[in-house]
Amino acid sequence: MSLIKCPECGREVSDRAKTCPHCGVGIAGEITTCPSCGEAVFKDDAECPHCHYRMDGAGNPAPAAPLVTLPKHQADEQAQDAQTEAEQPAAEPAKKPKRGYTAFIVALVIALIIVLLGLYFYQHTQAQNELRAYQNALTSAEPAVLDNFLAVYPDAPKAHRDSIESHLNELKKIEMEWAAAMASCSRNAFERYVERYPGNVHVTEAKLKIDSLDYDAALQANTADAFQHYMDLHADGYYYDEARQRFEQLDALRLKAEERESVATRIQQLLTAFSNRDESAVNSLMAGTIVAFMGKDHPAADYPVQWMKHQFEADVTAISFALADDWTIEKRQPAQEGAPIVYAVAVSVDQRIDRTDDSRERVRAYRLSARLQPDFRIQSFNLQKVER
Repeated sequence: MSLIKCPECGREVSDRAKTCPHCGVGIAGEITTCPSCGEAVFKDDAECPHCHYRMDGAGNPAPAAPLVTLPKHQADEQAQDAQTEAEQPAAEPAKKPKRGYTAFIVALVIALIIVLLGLYFYQHTQAQNELRAYQNALTSAEPAVLDNFLAVYPDAPKAHRDSIESHLNELKKIEMEWAAAMASCSRNAFERYVERYPGNVHVTEAKLKIDSLDYDAALQANTADAFQHYMDLHADGYYYDEARQRFEQLDALRLKAEERESVATRIQQLLTAFSNRDESAVNSLMAGTIVAFMGKDHPAADYPVQWMKHQFEADVTAISFALADDWTIEKRQPAQEGAPIVYAVAVSVDQRIDRTDDSRERVRAYRLSARLQPDFRIQSFNLQKVER
């Protein structure tokens, strides 16, 4: 390895260096030595830039000829011509374009192309983003989305901004209608809003308001039919489970036709048993535990039979009962938690008494009240005398 002068910048560099560390021109494999002056030159140089020796050998001076002595006047003329040539400025050799400068130009052009391509793709991407944002805002029902588009894309096409501003004004009108519906808190107002603006952001809230108002109406009515109506309207309603529970409770207390018939039949059977002095029938119709009978609380099990016997005084030959058509029958849930329901009965009844003593009372009017168990056995019975 030896140090040479870089043919480009003239500074010292190793002849094995790949490139000159000073100017970046290629060294290893790219240079040779001028056979005339010994300076380092590029292999593809046509002539040595130092001594102008033709590297391809063409046009170089021939070997020196034998010295010939010229006459004095010819020698003086040649000396004078040589002096004239020496006084004239030497022609500068043609400069070869520097390799580093060319590489710089190429790099600059490439960088410019990259910048222009980057700018093109950036603008194209921005245009695509603006178009997507415009389409999204145009179909949105949220004013905030439209406001965001106008803020983020102030340089959007005028047609796009005009469309968004028009859509935004329409949404503001819809917002005013929503505020009016909220102020009225009317089911009809909320229902009308949902019908007119099915895709609006407030539709879900409006449906919840309708759901809540319908359930409040069912609570106020507090009937099985009212809760059934709510469930029919709101199969997936927020209060559906609670409404169903209340419906089942009230429906269990709703008197069915067959229940009404069974209650009326049992009352008629008891009065018939009294008329026939049928002790067995009376006992079978009464509950195992009698709560009350003819004003007496928790009487003994044989009390109804004893009362019946007492009605047949010495002058009484027959007793009959005639029920009116003013029945009131209800199913009631006792206050005690877990206690079974009871049937509450009230009806007017006339008692006819056949006597041997014509001076005594023969007709009495009563208001009958009773309680029956779920199996229709009578647990309380009372006849309250009334004036007719």
